Amino acid sequence: MNYKHIITSAILAMSALSFAGCGSGGSTGNVAAPAKFTSGVITDISNSTQATGIVAKAPVGTLAINGVQFDVAGASIVLDNKDDPSDDQLQVGMVVEIRGDHDGKKGEAREIHHENLLKGPVAAVDAAGGKLTILGQTVLVDSFTRFSGISGLAALAAGDMVKIDGLPGEGGIIQATRIHKRSAPFVANSTPVKIRGTVTSVVDQSFTIGPLQVTSDKKLPSQLSVGAFVKVEGTLSGLTGTLAASEIEVKKAEIEPEEGQSVRLEGMVTSFASQSSFMVNGITVDASALNLTGLANNVKVQVEGFITNGAIVATKVTILSGSAPAPAPAPTPTPTPTPAPLPGKAVYDANCAGCHSLGTYDATGFAPNLSGKGSLISSKFPTAGVAGHNGITLSATNLTDIKAFVNAN
Repeated sequence: MNYKHIITSAILAMSALSFAGCGSGGSTGNVAAPAKFTSGVITDISNSTQATGIVAKAPVGTLAINGVQFDVAGASIVLDNKDDPSDDQLQVGMVVEIRGDHDGKKGEAREIHHENLLKGPVAAVDAAGGKLTILGQTVLVDSFTRFSGISGLAALAAGDMVKIDGLPGEGGIIQATRIHKRSAPFVANSTPVKIRGTVTSVVDQSFTIGPLQVTSDKKLPSQLSVGAFVKVEGTLSGLTGTLAASEIEVKKAEIEPEEGQSVRLEGMVTSFASQSSFMVNGITVDASALNLTGLANNVKVQVEGFITNGAIVATKVTILSGSAPAPAPAPTPTPTPTPAPLPGKAVYDANCAGCHSLGTYDATGFAPNLSGKGSLISSKFPTAGVAGHNGITLSATNLTDIKAFVNAN
C-alpha cells in the first residue's frame, strides 16, 4: 500500500475543492490552510464501542495525543499491517501522525497514520536493565511502556517476534512506548522484518542503521546517504546479523509535515547543538525565540510551532521528562577475599613443620588434623622462654598463637 499516495491525494482533493469554491477571474481566492499536524503517543482511547481499540475500517470514539482529545469518527486511518491484516486497530502506546484541526484541547481527526518503528525477532533481553535488543537496536523500557500479547519485559525471550512503537533518541536508543508480541514465530530467511531509522554509514551496496548492516541486490536509492531517514524491509538469516533488504524507501524524516503547517509533536531531542538547533523526530527545531532550560540529547519534549523552510520554528517547547538513562554498565565482580592466615601458622611453619604434617590448610585458616591439640603444646613447652620439645624455645606470644592455631575449629 502506498501511504504517501493516499495522504497526498486527500490533501490535493481538499485543496482542489477550496479553489473551486473561490470562483473564476483575476482573484486567486483564499486557499484553505493544510490541516494541523500532530504526532505522538496515544495515551488514552475512550467513548469507543469497540472492545480493545479503534478499528481502522469503522473508527468510533476519541483518542488522546499530546494533550488533545481527537474525535476519530469518519477519519481515514492507514495502518502498516500488510503482513498481518488482523492487526487492524489503534491501541494505547502506539505512535501516530494525525492531520486534523484542534484548539489545543479537542479536535477532529481527518487522517491518522500508524507505522511501527521496528518489527523483528528479539536478539537479547535484559529484564533487570530494562532493555532488549532487536535488529541491532537498543530498546529501552520504562513504566510508561505498554505491552500487548505479553505481561511485561521479563516474559519476552530471544527469538520472539515483536513490533515496537517508540521514540528514537541520540546514540541509537529507542524509548519503547508499546511492545506487541506476535504469535507467529520467527523463521530465518523467511519472516519479514522492518526497521525505520537513520543511516549511519554507506559502503558500496550496503549501509548501516546504527549497529545493523543492511545489504541489497538492487541498486541503492540515489537519495540514500549518511543522515537520511529510511524504511527498510527484508529478512534475517538469524536473530542477529545482516538484514537482506527487499524494499528500501528514503524519507525526509521520521515524520513529514508540510511547509507552513502548524505542528504539535512529541519526541526525543537529538543532535542537540543549541536552543536554536536541535532535532526531534528527524526534523530540525529552532527554539531561539523561547526562554528554555534543560534541553539536551534524549530529553523527551513536546514541540509546537510552524514548518518554515523544512524546519520547525517553535512557539512552545514543553519538557516532558529528563534524559533517557544510558544502558547501565555491567557490574564489576566483587573479588573473593583471601583470608589472612592465623598468626600461629607462622610459628608452626618455623618450628614444627619439619617433624609434623599439617595436612589440609583450608580457606578459613584451620589445620584440621591438628585441631584440639593445644594440651600437647602445653606439655611439650611448659615454660615460655625455656627450651622445650627438641630444644625449641617459644615465647609467651608464640605459645598463645600456636595454641590458638591448632585449637581452631
